[in-house]
Amino acid sequence: MRGSDLVKDAEALVADPATSGRCLRSMGLLREGQEETMRANRCRLPKSVISAFAGLFCLALPACSLFGPDDPRAGLSCLDDSKECVDRRRVTLDSYLADNDHKWIKEPATAQAHVSGVRLFAFRSRKKELSCEELARGRREADSVAKSLHGPEGKEISPALIARATLFASEVSKELTAEMRARRCKV
Repeated sequence: MRGSDLVKDAEALVADPATSGRCLRSMGLLREGQEETMRANRCRLPKSVISAFAGLFCLALPACSLFGPDDPRAGLSCLDDSKECVDRRRVTLDSYLADNDHKWIKEPATAQAHVSGVRLFAFRSRKKELSCEELARGRREADSVAKSLHGPEGKEISPALIARATLFASEVSKELTAEMRARRCKV
């Protein structure tokens, strides 16, 4: 089928856009006058409706966690000390401690994960069971907490939470370094 045949078929399908009820593309195959494209614009949603939906979406987005409430990683993004957040962090920590393969160690850590302290506490709790490579990875993560929280990722986090996370990270780093030395791992 050639291009001219497509244009003829399209013109046959949409003879009069005002009566057909279809919305035409303003820059489509059909040659159309200005009044026909203006009628076609009536089929679009008004800008006020679109902006209202966009506003509601933006308001609802921060209220939602990155993970669902049943996800074992939900505690990584929950930063306050409410009962719900403490319970979520406990579920996440329990799932990390139950993971015998230590898959969570290879997952990237976010600034919220550093502030929640779950990953660092898991490294601290399992340090006797971790390999030298896993201990080194944990120490590198603990050492990078201060830098990551003082960078662009930490802009939304309060200074008190940043200070608490940085202090805890330095303690965990010291403990992991001591464990590495005791096992004669490369430090």
